[in-house]
Amino acid sequence: MTFRQACALLGVITLIPASMPPPRLTTGFNKVSCFDELLELEGRYPRSHSIEDAHVNSSPNSDIDSAVSKIAALREAWIAAVKASDADRLSSMVTDDVVVVHGNGRCVCGKNELRADFLRGFEQFAIDQRVSSAEVIVRDKWAFEIGEVESTLTPISGGAQIHAHSRTVVVLVRQSDSSWRVARVLGLLD
Repeated sequence: MTFRQACALLGVITLIPASMPPPRLTTGFNKVSCFDELLELEGRYPRSHSIEDAHVNSSPNSDIDSAVSKIAALREAWIAAVKASDADRLSSMVTDDVVVVHGNGRCVCGKNELRADFLRGFEQFAIDQRVSSAEVIVRDKWAFEIGEVESTLTPISGGAQIHAHSRTVVVLVRQSDSSWRVARVLGLLD
């Protein structure tokens, strides 16, 4: 799946914030991408520009480098919080209207529901994750990260470990203090 395809899938499912008008829902990946749709709705970017143009022309390199560094730090803090089974710390890294679509299609909406989902998972498993970021695209207050996740789940009650590999598309939003929070996650199981 290409970035544009994953982004289009996110747009159909979750990307457009509630404060924006609803997107024109499309089927198939040859339609307008959610990124173009979002920027057109904001009135900031003509539809004729590609996502590659948005990445190149979005802001000076130092701003992008700073954003990518902050996103990498958030990713490392996320991994540490998962390892520590710290649902409260994880909840502090997401937006109030966060949406997570798991690889099996199960959807979790909102910070409180996600925290409860973390707690249920941590009651059953000790989780160790390794995440490698394949690509980060920054455009104004939005960032999109594609990553590969290796997870090892060790049952708390004993038993065989479960190993899983997945790809994720994470949409982050820049906060007023220039920090980043996770707004949307799409998990794609292998």
